[in-house]
Amino acid sequence: MTEITVSELRIHPVKAFKRTLLEAMDIIRTGPLHDRQFMLIDENNVFLTQRTHPLMATVDVKIDDETLTLLIPGYDPIVFGLKDKQGDSMDAIIWKDTVRVIEPSPLASVVLSQYFDIPCQLVIMAPNDKRILPPKDSKSGVDEVLFPDGFPFLLISQPSLDDLNTRLEVPVPMDRFRPNIVVSGCAPYEEDSWEVIQIGDIIFDLLKACARCTVTTVDQETGLRDKEKGTNPLKALAQYRNTEKGILFGQNMIHRSMGTISVGDSVRVLKWRENV
Repeated sequence: MTEITVSELRIHPVKAFKRTLLEAMDIIRTGPLHDRQFMLIDENNVFLTQRTHPLMATVDVKIDDETLTLLIPGYDPIVFGLKDKQGDSMDAIIWKDTVRVIEPSPLASVVLSQYFDIPCQLVIMAPNDKRILPPKDSKSGVDEVLFPDGFPFLLISQPSLDDLNTRLEVPVPMDRFRPNIVVSGCAPYEEDSWEVIQIGDIIFDLLKACARCTVTTVDQETGLRDKEKGTNPLKALAQYRNTEKGILFGQNMIHRSMGTISVGDSVRVLKWRENV
């Protein structure tokens, strides 16, 4: 029997910007360290994503324990401290949640507004504020997240993507689906049948299949959308993964403890779902 292992680890320090690959992922109370730690809001203080602004895919990000660097095409790099802040805190809306945020770099906001041709601000969660998961999505007391759409982790298996790519004229990379954890060594879509897994010393609960949206149609290098059926992964998935809960691909997870996981770690299935 083939061993299931972690093949990739990813974070997205700024929501909707490019991903950062990791060899080891530190997991804190809110999920992967630095994942979706920042986001953009519009002039009405509502969060922005590639759903409406696909060009967000083209901004690269470098992050370490001290600083964030934005690599915006056509502009000089913008570097600022993770603890920097400017001005008072303000309300921001992400889905059904309202959170307090602060602006770490007015310069970043100005340049990003120019690049995207819309008024926007780059923000980070204000100190001492929290975004709490609904009780139905919380387990073992781990109930706090930063700016993901919903859950702190998204897991997808490489065999699932490989199977999808057999149905496309032009294969798409895993970047289209923006997972945190990619695993290999299992059957395509086998992750749909997992309920509880262990990676390293950390146990994860797989709570909900991920319903996909138009972000999957955005080329993460160019910020352009796929429109043709043969190159559009969402249209391909709709042919065989469409359910009453949406077009499903990948599993949303929550962690039971904190620690570190690494590429190459074994994935143990501790509990299988019934009636899958």
